[in-house]
Parts: sequence; structure tokens; C-alpha cells
Amino acid sequence: MIALIENTFVEKKQWISHDKVMNITAIAESATGPIAINCATYVGYKQKDFVRALVATIGMIRPSFCIIFAISRFMNHLNRFITSYFKFLEIALSQDCHSYGDSPVTAPE
Repeated sequence: MIALIENTFVEKKQWISHDKVMNITAIAESATGPIAINCATYVGYKQKDFVRALVATIGMIRPSFCIIFAISRFMNHLNRFITSYFKFLEIALSQDCHSYGDSPVTAPE
């Protein structure tokens, strides 16, 4: 992730120098939270002001938030399917055990 950030900020956009990326990485690693979000916040703040830092932070958070939200909406439906599947297995296995008797293992005589 750090190499991607450096490639984007230093080589492609030329917003900051390589030395600044090293400083940003050190600061981002020492702060709590994901490095990518901390780096984006710091670069946004250094580029302009608090508003740019906020926009950069939201830009880093939004894709992950949208993906997790979509998965959570899908998991509701998936949870119902999994519950039904396990109930089916419970019924099928209990019927299978009853066809062999109460216990598949016979007691020694």
C-alpha cells in the first residue's frame, strides 16, 4: 500500500517528494488507524487545509464503507438461506440415523 501511495503522490501527481513520503509514512504508522487513511489525511492537509484533508479521508473511507454495506445487505438474505440449509441437513441426518436405528454404533455384548 505504501508503494502504491508513493507511486501515485510522487511519480504520477508530483504533489510531494520522496523524502516527504517517508516522513508521512513514519507519522502514519505512529498514529492509530489504517496507514492509507492517515497518509491521505496528511497529504490532503499539506496540500491545502482541513477541508482537503477531510475530503481525502472520506475518499479513502467511502469505497470500503460502500462494499461492507452492500455485503451486509446481502448477508441478511444469505443468512436465511444458510439457516434453511442447516435445518434441511438436521432433518436429513436425523432421518438417516433413524433408518439405521437409534445409534449407528452397536453396543458390545
